[in-house]
Amino acid sequence: MAEQLDGLAELSAALGALSSVYGARGLFREREQVALRRLRLSQDSRFDDVRERVNILHQAGAALAYVGEYTAAMPHLLEAERLGGQIQAVDQQIAALRYQSECWYFLDRWDRVLEIEEKWRALQKRYPHFFERVGAMCFQVSLSASIHARRGEFERARLLREESFALMVAAEPPEAWGRDNHY
Repeated sequence: MAEQLDGLAELSAALGALSSVYGARGLFREREQVALRRLRLSQDSRFDDVRERVNILHQAGAALAYVGEYTAAMPHLLEAERLGGQIQAVDQQIAALRYQSECWYFLDRWDRVLEIEEKWRALQKRYPHFFERVGAMCFQVSLSASIHARRGEFERARLLREESFALMVAAEPPEAWGRDNHY
C-alpha cells in the first residue's frame, strides 16, 4: 500500500516495520535487504527528514552487523553518529556507537572499541539523565571489560565488570533477566 501512495515517508515507515519484523523472526538477510532498500530510498533528494535519515543509517548498519558484514556496516554507523551529533539526538548517536563498538570488537580492533567507550562516556557527562535517555550501557561496558581482561589488565576488567553488572541490576532485577542478559 505504501508503494501505491508514492510517498517517501510512508514507504520508509513501512520498510522500517518490515525490517523489524524480519529481525524479530530471525530473517537477518531479508532484514538486511529491506534496510538497504530503505537506505537507498532515504538518498532521494525529496527525503528531507534528518532524524529519520539517522535512524535509517543506524538500522542499515545494524542489519549489516547482524549478518557479519562489519566493515560494510561502519560507514553507515559513522554517518549516523555524525548526523545524530549535528541534530543533538543523543539517543541516535548512542545507537550508532553501540553497533560501532560491536563491529570493531568482532573485527579485532579493540583500541577502536575503547575509543567508542570514551565517546559515550563524554556524552554521559554532557547530558543529564543520560541512562534514562539512552538505556543501560551494560553491554558496551562488558565489551570494554572483555578487552581489558584479554590484555591482562585484570583489575580494570574487574571494575568494568562490576559497573556492567550494576547497570544491569539498575535497569532490571536479575530475576527478570532472560537468557541473553548474562554477559
